[in-house]
Amino acid sequence: MAQPPFPRPNDIITELDACTLEEAIVEILQKTVGRDPELNVDEIVRTVLAREQMHSTVLDNGVALPHAHCPAIERPQVLIGRSRKGLSSPQETAPVHLVFLLLGNSASTFQILAQIRPAVDNAATREALMEAETAAQMLKLLEQHPADKKPESQEEPSGSRPESLWKRLLANPVIGDFVFFLRQLAITVTLSKKLLLIAISSGIVGGVGAIMFNFCIDSSMHIFEGLAGIMPHPWLVALVPALGGVLCGLIKQYGGLPFDVPCATDGYVECVQHDGIVKPKTPFLLILAASITIGSGGSCGRECPTAYIGSGLGAIATRCLQFLRLDKLLGVKLGRRDFRLLAICG
Repeated sequence: MAQPPFPRPNDIITELDACTLEEAIVEILQKTVGRDPELNVDEIVRTVLAREQMHSTVLDNGVALPHAHCPAIERPQVLIGRSRKGLSSPQETAPVHLVFLLLGNSASTFQILAQIRPAVDNAATREALMEAETAAQMLKLLEQHPADKKPESQEEPSGSRPESLWKRLLANPVIGDFVFFLRQLAITVTLSKKLLLIAISSGIVGGVGAIMFNFCIDSSMHIFEGLAGIMPHPWLVALVPALGGVLCGLIKQYGGLPFDVPCATDGYVECVQHDGIVKPKTPFLLILAASITIGSGGSCGRECPTAYIGSGLGAIATRCLQFLRLDKLLGVKLGRRDFRLLAICG
């Protein structure tokens, strides 16, 4: 088997500044492919990220193999980035420390994947790559590990029993790629269950919140319209919005509604930035205050408080999922990224 097109030293980034895998892909492409003025780096970045979002290439050994078919790339390229601190990925797997980014046409990409997998699967090679001080040392380590050579830990001593049929099948690049596909399929199934759990939870709390909000608005308008109808003088109707303001002030004073944010949408953004954490009473108090304001004729619409109410109910759904342990029941793990997503969906 021919040697894979290992990168040049200037195509290896020894220490990435990125914190996530997506940021690392952008950084690698900008610092390597971005040097070529004839290539549209933004288009290549979109292609690689779209491929990664469609099907994750993160392995369970701290390595990611993002790849994409780029017609603009005439010669297949292997770009490498290393992160000693580790990169987070949407799959909540172990931190990614080595990123092998492959660019080429449809025929060459899978051939290169099969050629570099032996080096990626070798624990000693990965450890040596993490300890290398320069890009030249990393490149030398890769060149010393040919694609058709077995890792030292798998070499059989003389006189030992011949390897089993299963091991010979796994050594085949095609079978190895198929096993890799099955592993990625398992990750995709786990991600689908997680997204399904988030979608159902956000749909339930969103529907319940909409029903409660509309019911409170209709009730508030009915009460204040009846109050305005029994007033002896027409000019007293102007006091109805003031009465609504007094009631909202009492809700703030004794209910603890956080009116310190300039707008409900600002509170929504703050909720998302704080991993979807909101006090459980906040959305219900906001439903009551917004309903009183709208029903009494105050200057308020439905859209702005709806955003904050939805994020608050999403936070409550998060607490319910943690209490009921539904994520454990489905065999998935919900993290801070998922809690933010649930607040956004709410």
